[in-house]
Amino acid sequence: MVSENRGTPSVRVVRVLDELEDLREFWVSSGGHRDSNMDFYIEFVRSTPEVIRPHVVVLSHGDRLAAILIGRLERVRLNCKIGYLKLPALTVDCMTFVYGGLRGDTSEENSRELVASVMNSLRDGEADMAFFHHPDLNSHLSRFARDLPGFASRDHIPQAALHYFMRLPDSIETVYLGLSGDHRSELRRKAKKLKGAFGDQVRVQCFRDAGELDTVIPQIEAIAKRTYQRGLGVGFEDTPLVRRRLYFFASKGWLRIYVLYLGEHPSSFWIGTVSDEMFCSDYLAFDPKFGTHSPGTVLLTRVVDELCKEGVRQIDFGLGEGRYKERFGNVKSVDASVYILAPTPRGVAINTLRSSTMAMNIVLKKIIDRMGVAQKVKRLWRARVSSQD
Repeated sequence: MVSENRGTPSVRVVRVLDELEDLREFWVSSGGHRDSNMDFYIEFVRSTPEVIRPHVVVLSHGDRLAAILIGRLERVRLNCKIGYLKLPALTVDCMTFVYGGLRGDTSEENSRELVASVMNSLRDGEADMAFFHHPDLNSHLSRFARDLPGFASRDHIPQAALHYFMRLPDSIETVYLGLSGDHRSELRRKAKKLKGAFGDQVRVQCFRDAGELDTVIPQIEAIAKRTYQRGLGVGFEDTPLVRRRLYFFASKGWLRIYVLYLGEHPSSFWIGTVSDEMFCSDYLAFDPKFGTHSPGTVLLTRVVDELCKEGVRQIDFGLGEGRYKERFGNVKSVDASVYILAPTPRGVAINTLRSSTMAMNIVLKKIIDRMGVAQKVKRLWRARVSSQD
């Protein structure tokens, strides 16, 4: 957003949940990603045990609100890994600024003021570290978070990740026209193979309402517990907190849970939300015992068709790589998580631990890549951690 002037800049921090209501008009009107939606943010703060309080930085020019940086103070376990090996976790107080958390005027001047406020809070002992959840690597916010801190407090190895999106046309036919000929042929072949094996027993059902969750969640959990993601401690898991989030999404009218059934057997699922003409993907998985039939790919194409018909204009596939993201995504950015450590002995120690383990991971990855065994290592690890019936 282009900066307008304006008045003398001033910064304050809102640390009390009830005081956020004074920001609602500006917060809502400034638009942004689902993850920085005001109601979702408030629900997250209230429901997440690790969260201590809000930490929303408010920038004004004179008496006019210019920008807000949406965060929270939380007590988290900092996990450091070397490869797939987890080291003992360290409990830290962290100011976490959510994805898409900068709303309003994102000018260079404003971004600098907001990062400076975060550094002041760290200097005052409010937290051990600050975490910026994957702003665009080329944004002013990312640049100042990386460059303003001194050497001991700076994130020396920001973690970059590809972020894929898919702009949707009005119909699935237009989607197919945008794919390569080989990709189109592959999708049709997989759909034909699945239909040949299961005939008219192939169906997709979409669950949106809170009253349907008690039915569909056990079906999803039955699939998720057999995936390698479960062994790695990621992906969908039926926990009280996850259920609460799904009920919240349903209450807003956002929830979409798509399940592909083969007869009476759920074979794959895709969970996300629709708001502001965007589908945000949260969980996607398939049952390994149906893997030869490609149920995940078939479900994805069916859902894209449904989203086009619904008038959704974009899919956010989320951070990280994935073959389906690369093949369906037609827009991508490079986002990088950035940490700033408190200028204290504890902050310096945490930064040293993070930097050293991450440097070791970079060296290890280069060695594995040179040996040409990266995919083999991943397959062996996934096989090890997968839980099969």
